[in-house]
Amino acid sequence: MLVLLDLSAAFDTLNHKILLNVLKNDYGFDDMVLKWIKSYLSNRSFKVTVNKCKSGECLLAIGVPQGSILGPLLFILFTKELELIANKYGLQLHCYADDCQIYFFFKSATESFHAHESNLQPCLFEIKTWMTNNFLKINQDKTEILEVYPFYAQKQSIRSIIVEEKDIPVQKSVKSLGIHFDQKLSFEKQVSETVKTLNYRLKNMCRIGSKLNKDIKLTVVSSYILSKLDYCNSLYAGINQSLLNKLQCVQNASARFICKAHTTHWRQVGSMHELLKERHILPVNYRVLYKIALLCYTCLNNTAPSYLCNLISLKTQSSYSLRRNNDCYLLKVLKRPRYQKMENAFSYIGPSVWNSLPWNIRSVNNINTFKTALKTHLFEQAFNSIQYNFYIVIIIVNMLKYLVRFV
Repeated sequence: MLVLLDLSAAFDTLNHKILLNVLKNDYGFDDMVLKWIKSYLSNRSFKVTVNKCKSGECLLAIGVPQGSILGPLLFILFTKELELIANKYGLQLHCYADDCQIYFFFKSATESFHAHESNLQPCLFEIKTWMTNNFLKINQDKTEILEVYPFYAQKQSIRSIIVEEKDIPVQKSVKSLGIHFDQKLSFEKQVSETVKTLNYRLKNMCRIGSKLNKDIKLTVVSSYILSKLDYCNSLYAGINQSLLNKLQCVQNASARFICKAHTTHWRQVGSMHELLKERHILPVNYRVLYKIALLCYTCLNNTAPSYLCNLISLKTQSSYSLRRNNDCYLLKVLKRPRYQKMENAFSYIGPSVWNSLPWNIRSVNNINTFKTALKTHLFEQAFNSIQYNFYIVIIIVNMLKYLVRFV
């Protein structure tokens, strides 16, 4: 069960005096640092411009600058107590800037759920009270709830949750940090919305395509198409192949946009892969593998969040003298789960992808070198296997033709 809390104008209502007290008492900031932060937040003003009319300047006595590096960081430090409140009631809380999410696990509509539901109401009430005392506000009308139930279940077990005498219905899908999550984590809506957005961008890009050369087109595609495809694409691991094909069609269209490929050309067998290979663009499924391997690398080097690092661990060295068994860069692969859908979890697919990489890539200790070596490896693997499969298809077709003639 996932509860997404919506905060109204969170960055604009942060009290400077309370923030400085929190930094001093809870985090031990000394006077010199506090003076620096106070000077950073003070003497800021804004004005509104409509057409050619400008308002007078207004002094900002509260809030942190949006779009800055320190803004989200200061807000996270300010709201650290929310996690302590959630843990007190046995619930988990994750915050990313002003996006706060409470979640818990339960088995169907049993006593486990009712116990967490009884804790959820006082937890939300205490969070609301804390925010009121610190000049923040929860927008209860925009608070959403999502129940992620087993893929083999026919329907959800919970219809709504009553919070402060208000019935909040359980949604079929919610949007968190730009990603659409549905009740079975199929990501069908996420893929359809991504394809819709990218097709709209490609349509607008084609209007100016004749004015751009290939290098500029590649830059535009990387910024507006590939960046959208790569955003949180590790979630696409193990999803339905038809959904991956939709994303691949968008990538193919962007490759045709770059290379000015005519319709009769790119429809030829194998020509689309040649376009992707020419511009050194990895197919969508290999971009997913790239992101998963990169997440494993950051976990092993303790640069990833702790909730990801705790999901994987190094394989214990065996007493055998074989080099493969004594490879200290292998990850421990969990026992094959009971259901195939559970193989999409990072704790299972992460070590599987990592261990499939060559030893010379897994042993790299520089992240930039690792990225280069990983992309080169996946690029060779993608297009060499495609070319090999293409030749196999040609051989099979020729054999079928020969058999038909023989019969």
